[in-house]
Amino acid sequence: MSEERRYEVDQHEHEDRSVRWVCDCSNPPVLLAIYDQSGRIEIKVRDRYYIAHDQLQATCPKCGTRHVLNIHWPPET
Repeated sequence: MSEERRYEVDQHEHEDRSVRWVCDCSNPPVLLAIYDQSGRIEIKVRDRYYIAHDQLQATCPKCGTRHVLNIHWPPET
C-alpha cells in the first residue's frame, strides 16, 4: 500500500513566483506539478498539460506515494 503525504500551503510560503511541487524519493526529486500564488496548478502528463485550481492529488511515478496539495489563500476583500 502506498503512503500519502499532505501539503498545506499558506500565503507566507512563497512570493509571486511559480513553485515546484516535488516528491523527494530520489535525487533529483520527481516533479509532480508547478503552482503559483493564484492557486493555479499546472501538471504535465506525457505530452499533455492540465490545469487545476486550489487542490490536487498526485501519485509519484517512481515510488507510488500519493501526495495531496491544498493551496489556501486568504479571500480577497
